[in-house]
Amino acid sequence: MIDRINRTCAMVLKIHWGWYFFIFFIFWTVFFYLHPIHKSDKTYFIYSGISWYVIFPSVFLVSWCKNIFYSKEDKQFLDNRVRVGIPATDNYFYTKINSDISKSKKLFGYLYTLLKVVAFGGIGYVFAIGLHLSKGL
Repeated sequence: MIDRINRTCAMVLKIHWGWYFFIFFIFWTVFFYLHPIHKSDKTYFIYSGISWYVIFPSVFLVSWCKNIFYSKEDKQFLDNRVRVGIPATDNYFYTKINSDISKSKKLFGYLYTLLKVVAFGGIGYVFAIGLHLSKGL
């Protein structure tokens, strides 16, 4: 069971963060187009606790969790890959999570996975609401 969770987390982290933004943006744009909501309700969605207390803090926490999960040597390895032109995807997560690391570091690794989806998918959500607010529907 743990191996299946680790593989799923590794698969989630292999995807570039831009895809989460794009997929959530398209989903919420179609949702708000097909289900017209009054402008005041959309304003409530963007100023609600979801955007201010969940999405925006998770953008900052995702890098914090990543820095705790990876050691200095791991970060240098990942940064060298980005400098030579390999996209900033995380192919090293599965190796690191299955290595002999502490339970607290594993917890930060799982939080890093969850927050990556919440942060960048949530930004797509906020942009979709902003697009529909600008149309004045």
